[in-house]
Amino acid sequence: MYSRFEALKKYDLEKIQASTVAIVGLGATGSVMAEHLARHGVNLVLVDRDYLEMNDLYSSNLYSRDQCESALPKAKAAEEKLEEMTRAEAFVENLDSSNMDLLEEADVILDGTDNLETRLMIDEYASENDIPWIYTAALGEKGFSMFVEENCFRCIFERTD
Repeated sequence: MYSRFEALKKYDLEKIQASTVAIVGLGATGSVMAEHLARHGVNLVLVDRDYLEMNDLYSSNLYSRDQCESALPKAKAAEEKLEEMTRAEAFVENLDSSNMDLLEEADVILDGTDNLETRLMIDEYASENDIPWIYTAALGEKGFSMFVEENCFRCIFERTD
C-alpha cells in the first residue's frame, strides 16, 4: 500500500494534502473513507448526528470498544482518532438546510449517509457552489459509488407525479 502512496508523489501530493474533504455520515462507509483520507493527510470536516453503539465496533475499524461503550458521538470519536494523522473538525449535527455552511470549506463532499433527503440537499448545495461530490451506498456486503460533478444526482430521482 505504501508504494501506491509513493506513486502519488508524481502527482501533486502537496495539493492533495492541502485539500479539505467533508464527509457526511460516519457509519460503516463514511468512517472507512475518513480513515483512508486521513492516512494520506487530507484535511477533514466530519458531520454526523449519531452516537456510537456496540454494533459500530464491528462495522468500522475506526472506533474503539471504549468509545462504543461510552456511546460517544460518531463525529467526535472519529475526530479523536483521525487528529493523530491530519486536521479533522467534527460537527455532531443533523445536516439540514440551516447548517449547509458546514460544507463551505470542502473541495469535495463525500456522502456516507443512508438518507435520500440528505443526499438531495448535498446535491443541491454542491451544484449551487460548484463542489464535486461522491454518492456512496452499501447494500449487504457490496459498496457502490458515483462521482457527481456535471450531472445532477437529483435528476436521476425526479418524481413523475
